[in-house]
Amino acid sequence: MQLNKQYLFFLLSLLFISGCSTVPDYTPVPEHLVNKVEPMGIPEIRAWGDVNDYVIGTYGETVLARQDAAGLLLNEDGSFKEANMLTLSGGGENGAFGAGILKAWSDSGSRPEFLAVTGISTGAIISVFAFLGTDYDDQLTSFYTSTDAKDLYVKKGFLAAITSLSLFDTSQFESKVRDTINPELLSRTAEAYGQGRILLIGTTNLDVQRMAIWDMGYIASQGTPEAEKLFEDIVLASASIPGMFPAVPVNVEYEGEQYQEIHVDGGVVRQVFLLPDEISITPALLTYPERDRNLFVIRNGEFKASYKQTELKLLSITGRSISTLLKYQGRGDVMRLYNKAHEANMNFNMAYIDNDFEREDLSSDSFEKEYMQALFDYGYTKFQLGNLWKAKPPGIDSKELKFLKISEKP
Repeated sequence: MQLNKQYLFFLLSLLFISGCSTVPDYTPVPEHLVNKVEPMGIPEIRAWGDVNDYVIGTYGETVLARQDAAGLLLNEDGSFKEANMLTLSGGGENGAFGAGILKAWSDSGSRPEFLAVTGISTGAIISVFAFLGTDYDDQLTSFYTSTDAKDLYVKKGFLAAITSLSLFDTSQFESKVRDTINPELLSRTAEAYGQGRILLIGTTNLDVQRMAIWDMGYIASQGTPEAEKLFEDIVLASASIPGMFPAVPVNVEYEGEQYQEIHVDGGVVRQVFLLPDEISITPALLTYPERDRNLFVIRNGEFKASYKQTELKLLSITGRSISTLLKYQGRGDVMRLYNKAHEANMNFNMAYIDNDFEREDLSSDSFEKEYMQALFDYGYTKFQLGNLWKAKPPGIDSKELKFLKISEKP
């Protein structure tokens, strides 16, 4: 999620005149049915991000059995293959950083087939391509280096903006996503799901103020037009910056009655995730403790504090404050992942936009092609130089983070 001054101006204006807006007809989910409604009437297609009874799709022994049948579990000598997992954060146009990393990784010939991929916001878009492998590198590269703001959205007039659900007409972005998610892509996603590989995307359910985690492989495996639309809706919702992009209604049902949930950018509640917050991954890993597991975290944004003079103006102060808020939300989310990986004896690898990225001469407008190309090249080069991955978040040993309780490895 990235914010600029133009967006902030419109957003602040809306606070004063939001009562003029036109609300489309929809049937919200009653509070007593929040945990009972189901998309497409199918249970276990998604879960809340704060549960401690994680039941989403068919995991555990079934997943391992599928991996075994697909040759993803054991080497020919009977030893275990590495389990590689990738998490992709939000960050708007900063997703070009992650795209550059994945392209360089592919070009090096060392990019693994990920057993699990998760994505939030712009990371949700990248996650689909990353999950399906190097065959989709060209599409991923094109999206983050050949796409400009005008290819994604058009600014609405002031009156049109305040009487609608968003400040921008994003029909071009929606068409681009729906055209990309075609039957072939869904078929390949479903095939990977059948091999025990997992693709999860997070959205924010505004009605209940909770994160929803969607099992995209399970959705794709349904093989219906309704499933294709739901798959597209989830990707769109996860990347829908509130106010800038329209919220996405998701159809759900209970006992034949139809309702709609309102979903927006997953970055509202999380910048990056692997599993629901309350779930410890340690017990799940004890099934095969000798199997090497690698967690790769791509933070499509800055992690360290950085200097920038703040003008004594409303938009400058508000913008800098919100960007700082998002930065530290992302830091907390990464630390949560590090803690979980550390406890489970997983190999932790983190990449982020460091302070050596030179942006002074680049436009700060959202989805500016020159900026995204520079950031793509930065991620690509960092990988090539071999100094991209960090074994732990910066500052973990400093006084700054001493309040975090990081347990020792067993």
